[in-house]
Amino acid sequence: MKITRNLAIQTACDIGLPPFVQALVQGEPLPADLRSYFGVPEEFFQLSEAEQEVYGQGLLVPLWDDSNFDSIAAYHVPSQQFVRFSPEAPIGATAIIPVNWQQLLLDDFIRLHEAGRSPERLHELAGLFGFNHVDDVLRGYSSGTQRTPQEYCAWHDALLIRLGNGA
Repeated sequence: MKITRNLAIQTACDIGLPPFVQALVQGEPLPADLRSYFGVPEEFFQLSEAEQEVYGQGLLVPLWDDSNFDSIAAYHVPSQQFVRFSPEAPIGATAIIPVNWQQLLLDDFIRLHEAGRSPERLHELAGLFGFNHVDDVLRGYSSGTQRTPQEYCAWHDALLIRLGNGA
């Protein structure tokens, strides 16, 4: 089955994504400070059915990309959860690691914070996206000290696991 933009829009509605996210999936204009971070993965929808099958064998419905088509957030139909994948690295069904909504949004909010969004703006966006862990992201950066890459990965992975456990 070919995955179309209309299917993505219908999926976003059917699974009850927040209205702001549904508007994002529909391609409605975003606030200027988000346009470099979120976009409609038009390139994916333009692929043939055979080309799309390289990405999860038709089991993934792309919702948005990072505005560069480097990273795609998608709904994984069999697990009824979410995944993020790179179009540069076609995946098979065995490589899919589903996550919940909070886990999916974590890296987006880390990127927004690292790009200089104020805590107030992050909280506003969190309300629009239904992300409940902005304070965890802000606390992770509040020490003011630089982390080594290993320390960052340990912090990130621990938070990701905690969000997966329903925190």
